[in-house]
Amino acid sequence: MYIYGYDTLRAYQYEDYSQILSDRFEQEFKRNKSGKITYNSAEIHLSFPNGMTIVSFSIPKLLFNGCNIELAGINETLEAVGLMAEILGIDFSKFHNSRLDITTNIKSSIRASAYVKHLKNPPYFKGCNLKKKGIYYHTAAELKDSARVLSLYDKEDLLRIEARLFSKAELGQSANYLFKRHLKHEALVSELTKESFYVNSVYYLNDLVQSAIPKCKIKAESIGVYEELRSSLDSNLRYTLPDNLLRNVC
Repeated sequence: MYIYGYDTLRAYQYEDYSQILSDRFEQEFKRNKSGKITYNSAEIHLSFPNGMTIVSFSIPKLLFNGCNIELAGINETLEAVGLMAEILGIDFSKFHNSRLDITTNIKSSIRASAYVKHLKNPPYFKGCNLKKKGIYYHTAAELKDSARVLSLYDKEDLLRIEARLFSKAELGQSANYLFKRHLKHEALVSELTKESFYVNSVYYLNDLVQSAIPKCKIKAESIGVYEELRSSLDSNLRYTLPDNLLRNVC
């Protein structure tokens, strides 16, 4: 089990496979329409805007019978990419990424929504949305338009912390700059199975959360919260990565 890992993946190809997939699944898919199929209790969302094919699914749900409490590391992602190729009958490894959720779970003594009193916006993040289950920091004026999102929300008895990289491929937006800038890799599905991509993803999430912890003018009530958060992140890193890939992060 990986404590840092991937959840939702959205990927696209500049070809319309709607007819191929309609024949394969005996289900009609149309250009500029959305649909879905189910495999292993996981939903696979398919859409075909502007001559493209977009596939969206949760990697752990695909592998773990619809459950995404456990997260997907390198081996699971490699399995998921191969499995998706088998399901669709298309070489999924050649698709381009337009969304990736990098995630970790920790035990927390407070609810996710309570962190809004203790954390600040990470650098270059313009807003914060407080919702019933948690908080969402975003880089654009509106959450829905943001290329990067940092969220903390309650997931059963855990606190889920998630960094999302996102572009609207159907509007001609490429995620390549995002992935190169923050993960040092091309925005390709094939890159997801590389160790360096995974390690960079883990540290991207870790560093983003650390940047939301104030360094000065710290309130007395926040000290314990920060200590618990830093300790949990550090423990997750040491559990997830071998010693030769660890760096001093705290």
